[in-house]
Amino acid sequence: MLKVLSATQQGWQNFNYYLEETYQQCGAPGTAFGIYLISTFGLMLGVEYYYQHHLDAQDLARHFTCVLLAGLLLFKPRWPEALQPFYALFFYACVFFVLPLSNFLYMFQQPDMQNHLSNLVLVVFILLLVTDWHLFVAMMLAALAFALLLKNHASISLAMSLCTCYATFNTMLWLIFTGMFFSRYLNRNREQKRLHEQLNAVQSGGFIAHELRTPLSTIKLYMQGLEKCLPEILQGYQHAQASDGSKFHLQASQLALLQRTTRDIQAETNAAFNVIDMLLVKINRTTQLDSEQYVRCDMNTVVQAALARYPFAHTEQARVHWQANTKSFYFMGNVNLTVHVLFNLLRNALQHIAHVGKGEVTIFLEQTKNASVLVVRDTGPGIAPKNLRKIFSHHYSASERGIGLGLNFCQAVMRSYKGRISCQSTFGNHTEFRLFFPFVSEQNTKAK
Repeated sequence: MLKVLSATQQGWQNFNYYLEETYQQCGAPGTAFGIYLISTFGLMLGVEYYYQHHLDAQDLARHFTCVLLAGLLLFKPRWPEALQPFYALFFYACVFFVLPLSNFLYMFQQPDMQNHLSNLVLVVFILLLVTDWHLFVAMMLAALAFALLLKNHASISLAMSLCTCYATFNTMLWLIFTGMFFSRYLNRNREQKRLHEQLNAVQSGGFIAHELRTPLSTIKLYMQGLEKCLPEILQGYQHAQASDGSKFHLQASQLALLQRTTRDIQAETNAAFNVIDMLLVKINRTTQLDSEQYVRCDMNTVVQAALARYPFAHTEQARVHWQANTKSFYFMGNVNLTVHVLFNLLRNALQHIAHVGKGEVTIFLEQTKNASVLVVRDTGPGIAPKNLRKIFSHHYSASERGIGLGLNFCQAVMRSYKGRISCQSTFGNHTEFRLFFPFVSEQNTKAK
């Protein structure tokens, strides 16, 4: 029974992720559809009142319900955080109800087939713009099946008033809505072209990163050899100075610099390797996210590893505060991937803090009723509201020099963990990223 419930839950999560991906790929059309619903039913009310001089109470209830759905679509930012992951599911439920289901039900109840067929063509066209082929076929077949089963039940005709308006207004509204989505479609094509150019640049960067490994490895190898020989060289210098100090003389600061040089060069080389590894993991993320290879990881260990390996510059490390006394938790994942997720969040926070010249980063752990949470909070400049909803989009970057791989990579990793990442920010005050990890059973002892 537990296996069935677990498989059902995993299948539901995968389906919800699929809907979210489809929704984003189709241009996130929730707002446009909400505006369409409100304008459609507002005009319908006006037309019905103009010709009939009254409004039926049942029709008012139907109109009000659809306007309520539109309001929920338009006010996504005000949804509770726990419901945010289900917005795509709600959007497609509204589309399914208002478009194919209503159209099929009305076709079965009215004899005017010519008008029905024109409406059906428009329904098909709009569905193709907001879905992929799999979802389109599933929605059309499900709508037809529901309509056949429920065609004799008047109680389910909640949105029937959508198809009872006069043909002129109906056609006009369909064309307006179609035009809105067609415009989005053209914009997406232009955006895809721009992203394709960026992708070529990223792939070139990946090739360069691979090529840089060889000289860096050579430098590191030479420095290791020099580090082994340096004590003997310094000892020989000391003997020479003791024999004839007038011919051999180095200041104490020069000796200290010489002793520190090999260590500093190796540290910089390791930092360069970390940057290259982070870039390559992000570029090749589709081949890296293999959930079959995930093991049980300790979050405290992962955070400490990330802070030890991160290439902090100047005074950056003093700005980062890790609350190591918080109780750790386990998750199924990959240490290296999670370290790179933290690298991305740290780099973004520290870059924005450096831009404004103030702020701190705090990392801590929490436990909620449904998940274990890693929190990365900074008191930097925050994120503008217009950018907040787009930060996880592929190749989106608020910085002109950014390529938009970082946060999209973080989201992909968290989804492969069957978790999620969210962001809350107050512009000019703070930004907080929360990474939600599913609970790991104590019976799973395979740890890393």
